[in-house]
Amino acid sequence: MVGDLNIGWVVLSALLGGLALGCLLDLQWFGVFLPLAGIATILNTQTSYLPQIDGHIGAIWIVASLLSIGFTILFHRSWHGHIGVWSDGDHHHYDKVIDQPDDGDVFVKVNMGSTIKYVNTDDFRRAVLKANLGGITAYFDGANIKGDKAEIIVDGSLAGFELYIPRNWDIVDNIKRNAAGVDIKNHRPRGDAKNVKTVTLSGKIDLSGVDIKYI
Repeated sequence: MVGDLNIGWVVLSALLGGLALGCLLDLQWFGVFLPLAGIATILNTQTSYLPQIDGHIGAIWIVASLLSIGFTILFHRSWHGHIGVWSDGDHHHYDKVIDQPDDGDVFVKVNMGSTIKYVNTDDFRRAVLKANLGGITAYFDGANIKGDKAEIIVDGSLAGFELYIPRNWDIVDNIKRNAAGVDIKNHRPRGDAKNVKTVTLSGKIDLSGVDIKYI
């Protein structure tokens, strides 16, 4: 124990701090802000050093993700078609915007980067979103559910997810969390809209945040 912090958490915090420093030197903004959010989460949940805000852990990750995206936009970025590319000497970094027809099953994976995905399908059944040290923003307003239900699986470690959901989708939150949070904004009650579809939110997130917004 170090103070009231277990030695394992101390080691993890040190590793996250080293990762953030290394990514700062390379201007890898997701690798800077998300590890810092992880350190803040550890301090908040495992110690008494910070005011306890357990119900808003997701906000830490949302802010970290927004800062990562904002800094990526502001520094060394230019757009070429649907792929955003910026260069600093020998390093090249990419941010993807995926906007194309999909079938009923959608899969998006991100490692140390950011992706915006527009889901476009007339028969949406399932989406799998995976991110490690990165962020995924997904718009589901172009997705139609033919049946009564569908599923969104979120798998993240040191990651941020921002999901834009149609108003007639009723979200059932079954995500497993480890020092992470899920924030559902403007959640419309079941039966508040015609043709309500049940969408189960499942998967597992570690030191991550999921922000769900109805549009």
